[in-house]
Amino acid sequence: MKTTRTEHGWSAALGLGVATAGAAAVVALSLALRPGVALAHDLSSGAHNPTGADAGGTVLLASGAISVPEHNVGNVDLTALPLGNNKVGSTAARGSVYLCSQVVPQTSPADGGLPWINGTTYDLTKKLAVKGDVSWPAATFSATVSGDKRVLAGNDLPVGHTTGVYPAASDDPTSAYRPTPAQIAVSTYRFELPATPSVNAKASCVGGEVGVAVSGVALYNALDAENRDAVGEEVQDRCSGHPNGFGYHYHSVSDCLPDTDEGHSALMAYAFDGFGIYGHRGEDGQVMTNNLLDECHGHTHEIEWDGQRVVMFHYHATWEYPYTVGCFRGVSSVRSPAFSSTGASGQGGTPLGGQRTGQTGGQTPGQQSGQTGQSGQTGGMPGGQGAPQAAMPGGQGAPGGGVGGAGGPPPGGGQMPGGPPPPR
Repeated sequence: MKTTRTEHGWSAALGLGVATAGAAAVVALSLALRPGVALAHDLSSGAHNPTGADAGGTVLLASGAISVPEHNVGNVDLTALPLGNNKVGSTAARGSVYLCSQVVPQTSPADGGLPWINGTTYDLTKKLAVKGDVSWPAATFSATVSGDKRVLAGNDLPVGHTTGVYPAASDDPTSAYRPTPAQIAVSTYRFELPATPSVNAKASCVGGEVGVAVSGVALYNALDAENRDAVGEEVQDRCSGHPNGFGYHYHSVSDCLPDTDEGHSALMAYAFDGFGIYGHRGEDGQVMTNNLLDECHGHTHEIEWDGQRVVMFHYHATWEYPYTVGCFRGVSSVRSPAFSSTGASGQGGTPLGGQRTGQTGGQTPGQQSGQTGQSGQTGGMPGGQGAPQAAMPGGQGAPGGGVGGAGGPPPGGGQMPGGPPPPR
């Protein structure tokens, strides 16, 4: 049966198949965004008028090239977002990241050399984005419910949107501030999450990765490898993604994921504890901010979940740090690092390569990432060489947010409880 999932804001063709094996029902959901859907939103440099919106009810980013619906921004001032540097700890707290690994404070100040940073705040409308328009026809992602498990499977290439050219060209405007030497590579994964998660009595810590977006792309926590605010201090492409040695990933919900036109936002990602991560708007279309959410960045009310209306805890995206998940309200069995490159090339490769549109530079056809590690829930570090940038002191997985940045060290945000100690 084919349907259009308008209640979650997808302009997409969804295939929903139900198969029964004995008493167990298997529900499979596959996403295939239709060509032509406007998905190229950009968190990059641009003008921001006094009201934050143009005459069409949109907030302009990237010098007007990208527009974000005004109802997704509300009264949030995108020109003066507080940096989340060092807002990380060993306990759960609102507006912070509760990290599993040892927390080493970052003593260096915010990077005043970045034109979008002003002291302790940054201007999202002036932030630069890596250029390019690379499509990924080999991208795959599925979310399948079988019994009490939700199985997420994919290859970490974005379904439904393009990316910038990585490695970023030397003449890309971002290269003068934050060079991005890593390339996009396939990272095959399969995660089993609770299909009906339960709220735990006590919040639990997060590793470098916190979930998977409905585009199939890895969602990392809000930090870079130096415990800085990754959204404020690093550069991404127009869909808020960039690669490291482990693959392409977001640090916040990408504006390239389609949302509802009104009311509560659509489902944007699955957190590793099984709960959903929704867009910027909560009940009655109210734009979410930290003070409206708990210490893990979520709350409880009636939402749509697997086609049903249920009262359930869920996370929300915000424009302010920590952006998605500050801690897990449920229990995650996924260990960090959860993603690892399988050695396949990114852009230009065949058949896994991306297809550039109107962009030169970047990696050469058939280029390989040099990573051969195994992905999934085993928690093992990938074999092979990391991304071409020096690791933090202590080697891979050095204390820090573990986000691995653009070409930075691997996501060593710490193993989930019960696993071996994080690699040093």
